[in-house]
Amino acid sequence: MSLEETASYLLEVHVPNDQILEDTPQQSALRENVLTAPDTADADWGVLPKTWKMGSLQAPLKSENKDEKDSKSYRPICLFSVIGKLFEKLIKFRLMDTSLAPGGVSDRQFGFISERSTEDAVVELRRMVSASEKRHAVALLFDISGAFDNV
Repeated sequence: MSLEETASYLLEVHVPNDQILEDTPQQSALRENVLTAPDTADADWGVLPKTWKMGSLQAPLKSENKDEKDSKSYRPICLFSVIGKLFEKLIKFRLMDTSLAPGGVSDRQFGFISERSTEDAVVELRRMVSASEKRHAVALLFDISGAFDNV
C-alpha cells in the first residue's frame, strides 16, 4: 500500500467527516519529514515522538438505554494522532512484507495473520494428529479472553 493510499484510508475510515483535524505544532513540523522520507524516518529516529502516542480517551455509552452506573455500559475508545496512525500503518506494512516473505512467519502461526483462521488451525491440528500414527501428540492452545485488552 502506498503512502497516499494509507493516508486516504486513515482519513476516510478512521476520521469522522465532522471531526476537525488539528495537528499539534510538533506534528505539523514533522509532517513533511515523515511524508517525504518514510524510508529513513523510523531508522533515524528509533522512537516515535511522544505527541504521536498520546491519545484522547472517550467513553460513550453503548446505547441510550444502558445503565450509566455500570462500567460495562460504556465503549471506551482512544483517539490518537492521525500522523502517528499513518506512520504506524507504514511500519506495519513493512513488517508484514518482511515477515510474510518465505521463512518469515512459521506455517504454524495462525493468530494475527490475514487469510489464516481458527478453522485453518483446527484442520492443521487434525492433520498433525492423524500423521502421528499412534505416537504421542501434544497440543498447546491459548484462548485469551479479550486478547487485545491483555496485550
